Amino acid sequence: MNKLVIPQDTLTEHKKEWFEKINRKLDIGLRTGYLNGLKCSRKYEKYILSEIKKNLENILIGEPCLLDDIRNKIEPFRKNLPKRSKLYDNILPHIFNYSSFSKDGSDLNNPDRKLKWGAYKYIQSLGIRSCPYCNRQFTFSITVSRLKKDGKTLTLKTIKPELDHFFPKSKYPYLAISLYNLIPSDEVLFSGTPAEYDSLKINDIK
Repeated sequence: MNKLVIPQDTLTEHKKEWFEKINRKLDIGLRTGYLNGLKCSRKYEKYILSEIKKNLENILIGEPCLLDDIRNKIEPFRKNLPKRSKLYDNILPHIFNYSSFSKDGSDLNNPDRKLKWGAYKYIQSLGIRSCPYCNRQFTFSITVSRLKKDGKTLTLKTIKPELDHFFPKSKYPYLAISLYNLIPSDEVLFSGTPAEYDSLKINDIK
């Protein structure tokens, strides 16, 4: 596996876009005991949210070894959550909104509009020409467009590689938009059930 190198400007942009909005949500949850209309005031729910808040910058832009350390701090307390807790199923996916990140990028209806920070710009910033896992298929983004009668360009479709989660977002939702956990990859290689990476080493990413 090729190591993932993320430019400093990309890390800065990601933190700028996500840190404050996530920090505000965490503050609300810790202060009120509710997030996304769901209770999160139980002892271990508050502990996990506090740990996430304390480590938020590293969660967003920290290297894989830091993500692994954070995961190892938080996960032992997960088993103490009551069965009725919605922290992992609903609250954390709402806070670390991968769907929003993955959809942000080129505006298909307005190609002249400045691109928002999201998956499209992230992949562009990496300048990767092949899949870090298999080193074969190209992973650069392609924009398909046509010229309209009025001379303006209409973007029809943006094709970009899959972003694979080294630490599965279904299992660790607080790592869903961690940059070093987002690996541009071959869609064919990682189609279907998300892969488990027990055989890969953290140092393979960086």
